[in-house]
Amino acid sequence: MVKNVGKLVIFFGFFASLRRVAITSYIPLILLTVFYAYTPQEISLYLMIIQVPLIIFYYVAHKIRETVFITLSIAELILFLSLSIFYRESIFLFLSLIFLANMSSSLRAPVVEETVVKLLNFSTKISSFYHLMDTIFSALASILFAFIVKLDLFYGIFIIAGLSSILPSLFVYKVIVERK
Repeated sequence: MVKNVGKLVIFFGFFASLRRVAITSYIPLILLTVFYAYTPQEISLYLMIIQVPLIIFYYVAHKIRETVFITLSIAELILFLSLSIFYRESIFLFLSLIFLANMSSSLRAPVVEETVVKLLNFSTKISSFYHLMDTIFSALASILFAFIVKLDLFYGIFIIAGLSSILPSLFVYKVIVERK
């Protein structure tokens, strides 16, 4: 049982770290690089403004069903793929797509967290292992994304973020359906 849960922790931790590092660390960097006509203060303000409404979605999120969960997961993948194509067009299109992707993630987050906590059986040993792996994966994700930025392949970050969102979501969806 512990070995299977350990594999699950590695699977979730890897993809969660990839997505989190891409969204929190590299989206602002891409905005500053691509839209150099805007000051860092303006970009910071825009990013802060699109984060505020997400609080509402966390409140509503615990009521979503499996079909809504998988639909939101697929929609988020499509949003990131769209972003990989249109990220240079307009800062407002960029921010809108990021907002919608974060909204989808916020709506799915409580369901994912509940499912993962149930799978971990509230084990502190496994939880500690998860946090250790999260730290390691975050460092590896930063190295990977720094390399992608160095090559000026920003679209790759969006594709990786989309894939790192959909793959664990498909697994969670499978677990949710099996437990019903």
